[in-house]
Amino acid sequence: MTTVAKISGLAKRLVSDKLLLQTEAESAFEQAQINNVSFVRHLVDHKILESSVIAKVAANEFGLPYFDLSAFNASLIPLDAIDNKLILKHEILPLFKRGTKLHIALTDPSNLSAMDEVKFHTGASLEIVVVDDDKLRGLIENLLETSDSSSMHDMGNLNDIGLEDLDIESVDDDTVDEDSGGDAAVDETPIVRFVNKV
Repeated sequence: MTTVAKISGLAKRLVSDKLLLQTEAESAFEQAQINNVSFVRHLVDHKILESSVIAKVAANEFGLPYFDLSAFNASLIPLDAIDNKLILKHEILPLFKRGTKLHIALTDPSNLSAMDEVKFHTGASLEIVVVDDDKLRGLIENLLETSDSSSMHDMGNLNDIGLEDLDIESVDDDTVDEDSGGDAAVDETPIVRFVNKV
């Protein structure tokens, strides 16, 4: 006897909107679980539904704004707001951060574990926008690729600084004249000069 996958949330809404048959939704849900991918990813990868259609239905179902990522300036994305591992694991992207509020883009708002994990690691309150799966994936790949290559470039720059030319001398704490201002002496410590040179 085969067990039928119980569908809810987005899958159920897609069936009620007559965008999927009940059997299609159940099969897609089951296959997504077997392949350890999101329900949305499975639908898009297998060309069952277009990602923009899914995103608009998801936004409507969960009462969230739909956002077109192609209209967003990617240079504004605060990649340091969320660890890259979390971005890849949950296929989410931080779009904007102000104070303790973090706006994130995702494709499946029913993925509560993703939001809980991001909240835990960032300590931020989340504002969710729903986006197209294919656009989100493409942007994540480009941004993380660029981020990795710039990190490697920065490491190369550190190697080019010429640390062997750095003049390091020990400073005796007892020789610091308090009347002449301790801050000036701190500015001359080897580690401060090193950081300034970097």
